[in-house]
Amino acid sequence: MHSDRLDAGGNPVEGTGSEMLPDRGLPFDVSERAGSSAAPIDLTPDELEALMTGSADQGGMEALMPEEPDHGMGAGFPVLDAEMGDSASPPLEEAPLPPPDLAPGGLASAPAVGQPVGTVEPPVLATEAEKAFAMSALFLTDERLMRLWSRMDAAQQSIRIAVPSIDIARRLLVEVETARNLLLRNRDNYEEAERAVGSVELEVTIIQRSISESKVATRLLLYELAWSVVFMAILVASGIGINLPFLEPTLLFAINGAAWGGLGGIVGAIYALWRHVTHEMDFSKSYSLWYITNPIMGIFLGVVMYLIMLAGLFSLTLGSDAGEISSPFVIYVVAFIVGYRQNVAWDLIRRIIKALFQLNDSNETEK
Repeated sequence: MHSDRLDAGGNPVEGTGSEMLPDRGLPFDVSERAGSSAAPIDLTPDELEALMTGSADQGGMEALMPEEPDHGMGAGFPVLDAEMGDSASPPLEEAPLPPPDLAPGGLASAPAVGQPVGTVEPPVLATEAEKAFAMSALFLTDERLMRLWSRMDAAQQSIRIAVPSIDIARRLLVEVETARNLLLRNRDNYEEAERAVGSVELEVTIIQRSISESKVATRLLLYELAWSVVFMAILVASGIGINLPFLEPTLLFAINGAAWGGLGGIVGAIYALWRHVTHEMDFSKSYSLWYITNPIMGIFLGVVMYLIMLAGLFSLTLGSDAGEISSPFVIYVVAFIVGYRQNVAWDLIRRIIKALFQLNDSNETEK
């Protein structure tokens, strides 16, 4: 029934209500659309294949497509973006990336592989050991090390030439060898090695000075021997064990104490000359005044010791009897000891002074 109506050109939806009929004809009849004058397109098989495969050029495709007066609003083909012009929606913009973390010096530090962006670890500061190594590399140059090594060679050569004592020479050579081993073990031992080499150089210089000033030591030795002759003559004249009629016993003991104190000073000076000139080899003429005054100081200290013993002040320090001196030889021995080792006399005098002041303080407290 419906087919008969379609064949007769009738409306396929007739009889279903006039409100369902469109004003512009059949909805499926393209030729009856209002305002459309385009005829049906007849395509050849080649044109249809080119259109389906997209191999036709742009001009051919436009020629095959009908012109749409409504600008595509009722077109039977989809509208392309290029035809929409400015009315098309703008493309999506990519969000800007966050700025990269800057490493020290202004360089961007790239994240590690597999590490998400924005979680770059901050740069690790140098440790104290790394800083020390950088400072040593900056100041301890190869040139300074070579100069120190040359000083070691020169020190060894000067020891062989300028040091006459074999014991001192062996000790100094061992110190130079120790400095070499320190420098070879680690260049950071530069200061210790330089200190050891400097000590050797100083000692070699002192030895050379001692040898050059040995003439002064010889003159000082003759000076001490001259004083010893004088003191021996005094002892003989005072008559050790012989009582001269014109000398009081007290004065005789004082003279003999001064002579023995002077002899003690002479022995001490001669021993110091021997030790510093021949044994340690560090003699200096700047100490000449000590050698000159030592016998004279022995004379005065011998007399002072005799007066202390005579006054009984030894009882404050030694606990001996204050009233009597059992033998004059005790005076002579004490005088010789304080002349030889003057520090003993100074210590004894300080102890006596301290005891006297404490005694006076206690008396004032009792009063």
